[in-house]
Amino acid sequence: MTENEITQAMVREMATKGGVEFHFSPASTLRAVALMQLAARHPHLDESHRLFVRTFIEHVRAYFADCPTVLEVIRRGDDPRQDEPTKGVLRFDPHTGHGGVVATSLSDPTDAVTLLPGSFRARNASDDEPNGGAR
Repeated sequence: MTENEITQAMVREMATKGGVEFHFSPASTLRAVALMQLAARHPHLDESHRLFVRTFIEHVRAYFADCPTVLEVIRRGDDPRQDEPTKGVLRFDPHTGHGGVVATSLSDPTDAVTLLPGSFRARNASDDEPNGGAR
């Protein structure tokens, strides 16, 4: 398939899908913002993607409107001079089959948060319909 054919096929396939909702914990939401802030710095990212990132982050700022410290961290994330290397590690437990990222805070390495599958949930509009929307 050519790039153009792939693009056209993707447009057709996505036209068959309804909206999707993501439900993140507050900590996972902040992590998503941090990742998007880093991605938005990529020199070849086009303006439509930058607009998506800015819009997402503005919604997150509204969500955290009553959390001034969180808002300050988000503000600092807009400044590349504030970037810090992560101190998290990828971990997989073969006994439980669970994997995830263990992220430790920079100020307190004992403050660990484990992100496991299911820490966020993708939700299709058909989830509200009987039989998952199957007809």
